[in-house]
Amino acid sequence: MKKITAVLLSVIIALSLFACRRGADNETTAPGSAAPETTSGGGQNTPAPHGASENNTNMLSTSGRVAYADGYTYFVSDGMLGNGKLTGEFDTDDIYRIKDGEETATLLLSLPKHLYDGISQTTVFGLIPYGENLYFEMKDGIGIGKGTSLYRLDMRSGEYSPVISGSNRKSRANSYNISDGKLYKQKVNVTEDGMTYEYFQVDLATGGVSRFEPDLGTTDPTEIICVEDGYVYFFKLGGEYEEPFGIFRTPLSGGKCEDVVPITTGIHGAYVTQGRVLIVEEEKDDRIQVYDVKTGERIGELVIDEDKPFNICGDTVYYIKGDSELCAMNIDGTGEHTVVAGREGFDVMLLGVCKDHFMLLDNDLLVYRMEKTGRILPGNPIVKAVERPEDKTDENGFVYREWENAVEIVGYTGTEKTVNIPKVINHKEVTKVELFNVGESAAEKIVIPEGVYSAVIYSSRTVREVELPRSLGHMNYRGFPYSFECAEGCVFKYNGTMAQWQSLYDFCREYHDCSVDTYGTRSPVVQCTDGVWELPENN
Repeated sequence: MKKITAVLLSVIIALSLFACRRGADNETTAPGSAAPETTSGGGQNTPAPHGASENNTNMLSTSGRVAYADGYTYFVSDGMLGNGKLTGEFDTDDIYRIKDGEETATLLLSLPKHLYDGISQTTVFGLIPYGENLYFEMKDGIGIGKGTSLYRLDMRSGEYSPVISGSNRKSRANSYNISDGKLYKQKVNVTEDGMTYEYFQVDLATGGVSRFEPDLGTTDPTEIICVEDGYVYFFKLGGEYEEPFGIFRTPLSGGKCEDVVPITTGIHGAYVTQGRVLIVEEEKDDRIQVYDVKTGERIGELVIDEDKPFNICGDTVYYIKGDSELCAMNIDGTGEHTVVAGREGFDVMLLGVCKDHFMLLDNDLLVYRMEKTGRILPGNPIVKAVERPEDKTDENGFVYREWENAVEIVGYTGTEKTVNIPKVINHKEVTKVELFNVGESAAEKIVIPEGVYSAVIYSSRTVREVELPRSLGHMNYRGFPYSFECAEGCVFKYNGTMAQWQSLYDFCREYHDCSVDTYGTRSPVVQCTDGVWELPENN
């Protein structure tokens, strides 16, 4: 899936770098504590209907990280509320909600991110509010074979638990896969013999799960798109990378499947609404193809800006033109007009459409809310931006940044031959070390203590010995040996086994293009607790 994936991935990457967190003046509720009162008056809400036509927002430009229900907007923002492993980076996905007419967002849950290519990555997708519960997809990890699981958060208690675990393909739970209070969910299992597919329906009121067994008439790979007008719509998948190339549907009440759009070209993404199928095809990145659900005939196309966010709500397509001009048109291509004029320097990267307002992400990676009756873009983000702490230097010459949860070492100005990185500064654990040119001090040895999760040493060719902790989980600059520019033959003493070091080495190699890098320590020696690890010849 290259283009809605291109659109989605640009949004996902933006969201994973989303420079937002709680402001000091924001109302918050700590994870695991009692959540704020809801509008139910103590009983179970009767949720508003959800479906492709009624749904006010979708995953096309938000990856399900914005949802609206029962007078509340739910959204995901990056935070720094985790354990400090990624000090200096946003290490949590924070789920907030904000009530219509109010200005303060409430924190519902904070979840740890995963690392990919040295950057903390989006973890939470597919928000589905339903009564007192909030369902969401969360990544199980990063890497081959890792997938997502569906969770259910009780917003009254703040507790959450898995509902369906371990799909090996992002399973696209979202609010347009719902009919009559049931979420239709797909699970893909990867085995040595290939992939197997399971289909479930989740009772959103109770969290109960039962099997859904559609008569698909094929054993080929499929993927649920949405539920609409009594049908479940599926992609057909094919080719080496199992990319979508056609659309069919099967009745919820049972019966044979039928082709809807039997095209053979690649599909980046699709949406079904108002008797129309809207498709983004390969090689047609700047337009949406419109097909008739009953006949499968192409009846038109909608021209939009390439690589700009858009969202489909009922019979209306909202989209961004240029930097930030918010436009709309009917799905038949008529009625194109400007909703809100753009503002210079305000480059919209996310567009969520809710009941009476829009949720926007700007080029400074902040979340904004704008009423649909507004005529100018908003000036103040919902969740305040985090400010990077100023660099300070302690009495031993260590330059550091003090974050809320931990400390990051970013330099050394001392003159010691042996540089012992402190374990704690100002009663906070040091979890990240990033040193540059400690050779100016003629340092020959660096000792990194247990507790440090991420470490790199740049331009330090006088250093001949480095002690590394077993707690090390990442080498932030293209892995080993490129994250350590030390003297040739430098000895790295790792406080773990060769198997543990190999696992760390493989992790970093998998997500860094080390082959293009000519820097790093030449002929390094890695001494583990149970032997000497040798650098592979093809490193």
